[in-house]
Formats: sequence, C-alpha cells, structure tokens
Amino acid sequence: MHEIDSVCRFAALAALPINVFPDETTILKFRHWLEKHNLTAILLNATNILSKFWRSFCQ
Repeated sequence: MHEIDSVCRFAALAALPINVFPDETTILKFRHWLEKHNLTAILLNATNILSKFWRSFCQ
C-alpha cells in the first residue's frame, strides 16, 4: 500500500515546476501528428482509462 501512495504523490502534476511542461508549439506539433495518424481518440480513451484506474487507488 505504501507504493501506491508514492505513485499518487508522484503523479500529482501540480507539484511539478512549470518549466517541465512542453511549450505551445510542441503541443500543437504533437496534436497534429496524432490527428495525421488517427490516434487522437485512442489516446483520449487510454488516458481516461488510466485516469479512472489511478483515481481508484488514490482515494
């Protein structure tokens, strides 16, 4: 159970410094790449599944 608490704390993005996030150009290039390869819906579904999974452990 201790490991789950560590992962939950690690996953808290609000605790990260602002400079670790990509800039707008990088985000847009990634978005366009996802759209070009029809991966947008797949990534969104995977993100939602993982989010629900982690929330169940972090409650």
